[in-house]
Amino acid sequence: MTASRWNALTRFRSQRHAASQRLSTHGQMIKASLVVNRRRCGKPGCRCAEGQLHESLAFTYKRDGKSVLVHIPQHLEAEARQAQHDYRKLKTLVEELSAINIKLLKHKAQRSKSRQR
Repeated sequence: MTASRWNALTRFRSQRHAASQRLSTHGQMIKASLVVNRRRCGKPGCRCAEGQLHESLAFTYKRDGKSVLVHIPQHLEAEARQAQHDYRKLKTLVEELSAINIKLLKHKAQRSKSRQR
């Protein structure tokens, strides 16, 4: 194996190891969309009757092909946003790992092809 191929293999392996380590740091993850609902309560003297609508936070996700809405209490908003953010980071890391593994596989295939010659 040439030095440049060895260096590439070593680099890919260290990238894969680093990405795998980052995967283990994620705690709570939620695959859902965070939405803000705005509505009127119906009370004639309420501020929402003047146009200042009430807001509530919720997650929406699919279960068995149907949308599900889960209300998020205001005191859990930061935790919910962090869980959604952690899921997005996880998804990015999985894509990164997949790309690295593809490079490793191509590298190994080229190596075995050159050995057969």
